[in-house]
Amino acid sequence: MSRDIELNPVPAASLIILYSTVALYAALLVAGWDRIPDLMPTHWGISGAPDAFTSKTPGAVFGMLAIGAVPLGLLTPLVLYATHSQAEHGDDHARATANEMMPLIAQLMAGITVVSLGGITASLLGFLGGGLSTLIVVSALVLLLIWFVARMRVARRRIAAAVGPGELDGHLRWGMFYANPGDERVLVEHGMGTTVNFARPEAWLLLAALLSPAVILIAVVILAS
Repeated sequence: MSRDIELNPVPAASLIILYSTVALYAALLVAGWDRIPDLMPTHWGISGAPDAFTSKTPGAVFGMLAIGAVPLGLLTPLVLYATHSQAEHGDDHARATANEMMPLIAQLMAGITVVSLGGITASLLGFLGGGLSTLIVVSALVLLLIWFVARMRVARRRIAAAVGPGELDGHLRWGMFYANPGDERVLVEHGMGTTVNFARPEAWLLLAALLSPAVILIAVVILAS
C-alpha cells in the first residue's frame, strides 16, 4: 500500500471559527437581552411568521441557540476526526481524499452554523421576521450547498491529478454520490470506508429507513406546535 502522500492535520482553525461563532451569537443575545420580547417566539410557520411563544428566560433563549449549536458542534469534529483516522490507515488515494475533504467539510459546517444560528439570533433580537427571514436563511443554505457541490467536483479533479482516479470516480454524481448500475452491491467498501450505491433500489429504501425517524420527529414537532 503506497503512502507517499502526507496526511494533513484536522483543520483546527475551522473548528475554532465554528465555536467562536456560537460564542459570538450567545454574546449578542446577552447584549441585546432587552430587545428580546417577554413573550418570545419559539416556532415559525411556513410563511415565516411566529406561531408559538414562550416566556423569555435564559433557558428558553439559549435553548433556541443550542438546538442548532449542539448538533453542529458535536457532529463537525466527529466527522473530521473520523475522516482523518480512516485516512491514517489508508493508501495515497485515501490520504489525498481526506486532505481535500476535511477543509471542505469544516468550511461547510462553519457556514451552516453562521447562517442557521444567525437566523435564530436575528429573529430573537427582532432584526428579521416574517417570510423575509425564512427566505434569507433558506437561500443562504442553498447557496452553501451549491458552493459545496462545486468545490467537491474541483476537489475530485485535483485528487485524480495527484494520485489517479479512484475505484468509484467514474460513477460519482455531483462529485459525491456513487451510482453504478453495473455494480450489484448496495453497500460498497472503498478506501475511506463504506458508501451506498444509489443506482440500486435497495439503497433508496435504506436511505428512507435511516431518515424516517428524523422525518417523523420533525412532523410530530410541527403538528404538536
